[in-house]
Amino acid sequence: MLSAFSSLGQILLDVLFPRICCGCDERILEKGRIVCKDCERAMRPLQLPLCPRCGEEDSQAAAAGKCPSCPRGTIYFEAARAATVYEGPALQILERLKYRARSEYAEVIIPFLTRAAKQYYDNIKIDSVVPVPLHRTRQRERGYNQSELLARGLGTALAIPVIPNMLRRVRHTPSQTHLDRRERAENVKGAFVAVNPATVGNKVILLIDDVYTTGATLNECARVLRHAGADAIYALSFCRAELSS
Repeated sequence: MLSAFSSLGQILLDVLFPRICCGCDERILEKGRIVCKDCERAMRPLQLPLCPRCGEEDSQAAAAGKCPSCPRGTIYFEAARAATVYEGPALQILERLKYRARSEYAEVIIPFLTRAAKQYYDNIKIDSVVPVPLHRTRQRERGYNQSELLARGLGTALAIPVIPNMLRRVRHTPSQTHLDRRERAENVKGAFVAVNPATVGNKVILLIDDVYTTGATLNECARVLRHAGADAIYALSFCRAELSS
């Protein structure tokens, strides 16, 4: 009887407050979903071959070993990969996660990150999963660090320890949205510190961020971790974005 009332209540809720998919603006009929199956299928992985260092879709870069999309100067991570392209439903999902306080969208992203981690890094013995930190001011405004939510979910899925406080963001940097490649690198220079180098030494670290654009943020985090004694840093993001400028 209770089950019947519960089902009836859910039907009434769906009628009064229909769940609308953020990717296509259509009503979601499947139970327990916040993104429809069609939009999840529309989030395509990057097409192989990739640049072996930064993960850009480019067969010539893959052959050369470094491409024009790689970070300028020294690259401190071994490789960077992304689960999907920053467009369509993926863009809408991240927009809600980052700017509309919809933390439940992290649960949509985590399976994509998990599949990408297994695809690209399955043969790597990862010691720790580490999120790119937010400055405390921005985290207070947002209510959470979206990269930490993703890192925690991924760590659970892969049974790898998550260390959310391995890095700290000590400088509140302006948004990178309208900056070019050089400006992005300058913007994040000196923005991070290793909190406790003893937790970093001789570790192989999987660094997690939501979006990879130029790699400036991930490379600066990797630089700090390298200088603190990390053996190797691999980067993984949900999306790969194209620089608009």
